[in-house]
Amino acid sequence: MKLRIMRFEEIDFTDQDNTILIIKNHKFYAHILSLLSSILYDKNKSTELLVIDGEKNITTNILLITDLYKIDFNDKNLLKEIYSQISKSITSDEEKCMRYQELVDDLSAILENELEDYNLEFDYKNDLTIENYLKAVSLKISRKAEEKLYDRLMNYVELVTELVKKPVLVLYNCFDYLDDEELMELIKYKNYKHLHLLFIENKNREVDSIAFRKYIIDEDLCEDYDKIEEVQSD
Repeated sequence: MKLRIMRFEEIDFTDQDNTILIIKNHKFYAHILSLLSSILYDKNKSTELLVIDGEKNITTNILLITDLYKIDFNDKNLLKEIYSQISKSITSDEEKCMRYQELVDDLSAILENELEDYNLEFDYKNDLTIENYLKAVSLKISRKAEEKLYDRLMNYVELVTELVKKPVLVLYNCFDYLDDEELMELIKYKNYKHLHLLFIENKNREVDSIAFRKYIIDEDLCEDYDKIEEVQSD
């Protein structure tokens, strides 16, 4: 997996490397965040920034976390996958599938009876798919407000690795909120699950016992090649 930012060195991050991009220029740091958000959420296209898998530019399986306090468990990509898995589970079971269709038929019969009271003709679809039903009832994931920040992040990462095919997770400015032990546990889980994860921070921080591949863009928007290194743990 690679992150390409126009005019800068290509950033490699595999499912086993611990890679961090440090952008010390605050204005450019905010610009890259805005650009990522625009590409992923607003579906805007840009040649300034690309995420490459092999030779293909990807966007659909990338999840961006910019605020650990506002992790979106109901991201539309996650909900879409949950709906799909529930639908497959029901349709693959003949008894459940027949029961669901009976319920849809019952609802259609009730609606037809109600429409007879109007001197009008109506047109509607009576094939209510399971996924459309789940959307109609607004099925969502609920979380406890008192959940610890680290636990919330790990629950989200676990959910992503279970639901999303070959997910790519970008964590923006998370080092200020996690201690060394929590970062170590996150890294262990990431490597165990072969998760492509890229940290993007605006300042350097040494973490004991974690080897990071560092890409640094300094305050003058120059790459500090002397500090692009892999720090070896003891």
